[in-house]
Amino acid sequence: MAEGLATDADGGISLIRVGSDVFHPPALPAPTKRAFLVSIFEEGSDEFPEGVQFQVQMEVLDPEGKVLTSRANRGRSGTKPYPQFPASGRLPLELELMIEQPGTHQISVDLSVDGHSSLRESVQLHVAVQEADKPEPAAD
Repeated sequence: MAEGLATDADGGISLIRVGSDVFHPPALPAPTKRAFLVSIFEEGSDEFPEGVQFQVQMEVLDPEGKVLTSRANRGRSGTKPYPQFPASGRLPLELELMIEQPGTHQISVDLSVDGHSSLRESVQLHVAVQEADKPEPAAD
């Protein structure tokens, strides 16, 4: 999990602030963004022929287990530039969230290939509100 991602002119993907599993806003509700890079690799050279359909489902649960947001992206594998080698692909995903309560939020990513679930990963986003600056107690 990261706070964002960027893509350069050649299609290279960079993650920004990787490992950012604590969100510490001054007050709630507060907006935030989280990014994921789903990587798909073949072990052999014929697992993902051209036209294989895939779907990525992302879901965020609040500390009480209620769904904050759910989102799905679909795609299809294209022609492999080097069919004799195993293929790989990367799916950059970003979620914009409005966090309304402190506590541990669960973020899950589910990848399905041709309708069969093949991968489910979950991470936690911990939310703690910053305490307001308190004046020092007066000395007696």
